[in-house]
Amino acid sequence: MQKIILTSIIILATLNAFATNCTRYLFDAHEKVGLSYGVLNGMYADSIFVQYRNPQHTEEFDITKYYWTVDKFDSAITYKKKHNSDEWEITVQRASDSADSNLDFTQEGNLFRFFYTGKTMNTEELIYQEKDSVNRVTNYIDAKTGNADFTYETISVIRNDTIYKSTDNGQHHYITYLDSTNENKCYMMTGENYQDIEAIYEFEMRGDTLVEIETIPGGYQSTYMVFFVPINKSSSIISRRSRPTIKRQDAKPFDLLGRPAKGKYTVKLMK
Repeated sequence: MQKIILTSIIILATLNAFATNCTRYLFDAHEKVGLSYGVLNGMYADSIFVQYRNPQHTEEFDITKYYWTVDKFDSAITYKKKHNSDEWEITVQRASDSADSNLDFTQEGNLFRFFYTGKTMNTEELIYQEKDSVNRVTNYIDAKTGNADFTYETISVIRNDTIYKSTDNGQHHYITYLDSTNENKCYMMTGENYQDIEAIYEFEMRGDTLVEIETIPGGYQSTYMVFFVPINKSSSIISRRSRPTIKRQDAKPFDLLGRPAKGKYTVKLMK
């Protein structure tokens, strides 16, 4: 999942887009501007549960709960546990703690520009999107000299319920297609003749909660479960007097990590 600073919220996606099928959901939610920034029309990223089954990865579980102030990301609590350990490391992240959280956003028609100001590196994202195509160019700029260090381009197109994606300036290619029996499930393929499974995606509405599951069978064999809840059920900010921190660190850009919602959607941590 792409790491993005959650400081400014762009609400462009609609729930109707998620009632079609898995590939259209992925394209509208992840390739386009919108869900990548933590929000989809009236719904907020509440949490994510991440499990790494391969013991070569340091962490076994990475769980974060998000907190919001109206429509802006405020803070998060992250819980991490290493393989073969019963100890959990707890970290509090707050948007106000980060010097890397300045964002300038402009839009002209279908062209979106995001400019992130960082300590040592500035990032400019230029995104041109239409209904079935997205061109995303990311420029990494030295904060001191103003010189562009390198440029990263991604092109995504959806045709006949299949997503065609090119990344790393055309060096890597992917296709994502629907499962033959379940339109809420799809497969991202890569490699020669697209024989290798890069990721498996599933999504569903459980009552008023949108659940997205991403399974990566190779590498660290990871599973991501992202939970989105309506704004009126999203969590308020962490109390400034409450400090359950074991290890404190400055907030940094991160993707939609979080833990499952309470109650029937809670994931049981298996040893």
